[in-house]
Amino acid sequence: MAWPQPRRGGREARGGTGPAAWAAGSQAAPAVGGPGTRLGETVGIGPICAATILGYAGNIQRFPTKAHFAMYNATAPIEASSGGNVRHRLNQRGNRTLNFAIHIAAVVQIRTESEGRVFCDRKIGEGKTNKEAIRALKRRISDRVYTHLPADARRAAIT
Repeated sequence: MAWPQPRRGGREARGGTGPAAWAAGSQAAPAVGGPGTRLGETVGIGPICAATILGYAGNIQRFPTKAHFAMYNATAPIEASSGGNVRHRLNQRGNRTLNFAIHIAAVVQIRTESEGRVFCDRKIGEGKTNKEAIRALKRRISDRVYTHLPADARRAAIT
């Protein structure tokens, strides 16, 4: 079977599908799926997203709190309030590649029947828009990733 030629700007052009992506996933799986990390336990974080997070986060000790990590990966919202209307907007700063990996995990959690879907439905029920609910879910995933990374670093230091 011949693979279709990638369209310019499409997912195929970015390497999202096809044999190259499958080969990258199969090579990344042993590296991040072994006993060294627990990132794969989070719904939506596969071997490629886990490798992206581990690669861009680097030494997790440089982030003293989960808020610092959230600012680095651009999931911490920036307040954009005016008058009595309190709103938060998307943080354009930070590591956009790391943010994209967390976004993929958020989309997977929303599409599947998981705690992320329940969380977004609850936020929408509270009066948040879909974008605000996804933004809150991404921050929640960022916090969970942050709790896994120092524990993984401590476990790796022991062995």
